[in-house]
Amino acid sequence: MSFTLNFGNESKTYEEKISLKDILSLSDSDHRIIAARVNNRIRDLNYEVYYDADIEFLTIKDRDAMKVYEASLRYIVAMAFARCYPNLKIRFAYNVSRTISIHLLTPGVTATTAMLIKINHAIDDIIREDLPLKRIIVSNEEAKAIFEERGFDDKLDILPYRPERTVHLYSCGEYLDYMYSLMVPSTSYIKEYKLRLYAPGFLIQYPRAEAGGIIPEFEDAPSHFRALKESHDWAKII
Repeated sequence: MSFTLNFGNESKTYEEKISLKDILSLSDSDHRIIAARVNNRIRDLNYEVYYDADIEFLTIKDRDAMKVYEASLRYIVAMAFARCYPNLKIRFAYNVSRTISIHLLTPGVTATTAMLIKINHAIDDIIREDLPLKRIIVSNEEAKAIFEERGFDDKLDILPYRPERTVHLYSCGEYLDYMYSLMVPSTSYIKEYKLRLYAPGFLIQYPRAEAGGIIPEFEDAPSHFRALKESHDWAKII
C-alpha cells in the first residue's frame, strides 16, 4: 500500500517503508539534520515511515533536535572515557553556563590537563570513525546484569523505580550504555563541542538552539555552581 510523505517543498509517494535517514541520503551528506518531526512527533533519523506523514527535518538550531544532539554527545564522551580510563567512573550532572558537568567518582582521581588532552583526542577519533549508534531493547533483568557488569551504579539505583519492563540501550562498537533520549544515527553527526577543565572535573560546551546553533561564550558562575553542588550533595544524603 502506497503512502505520501510531505517534506520541505516536496511531496513523494512510496511503496515501501523508508527511514528518515534514507530520505536525506543525498540532500544532507554532511549531516546537518539530526532529527525530524513526523506528524508533530519527534523521531530519530533511523525511524522508518510507512504511512502518510508531514515531515519537518530539524537541525541544531531547533530546540527539540538539540536534546538529541546533547544526549548523543554525552554518549560519545562516556565512550571516550571508557576507552581511555576503563576503570574510572564518571557522572554527568548539573550545568553551569549552559554546559554539561562531568564528575569523576573514582576516589583519588582528579581532572588534569593531560587527561583533558587524552579525552579530547578520543572523542575526535570516535567522531571521525563515523560509528553507528544502534538501539537495542533488553528486559529489566538483562539490563540489571549489564549494569552490574559495567559498574553503572547510578543506573542500577534507578532501575527498580522504572514502570517499564524493558530498557532501551545503545551500542556503538563494543561500547554499550543507556541514554534516556533519541540519538543520532552515527557518531559523525556530532560536529561541535568544547571540553574544558572545571575543578574538580570537566565541563562540556555544545551548540545551543537559543544561540542560533553555535557554542555560546562561557560565563563562569561560581556562586551558582556552589549552590548546585550543595543541592546535589543534599539530594545524595536524602
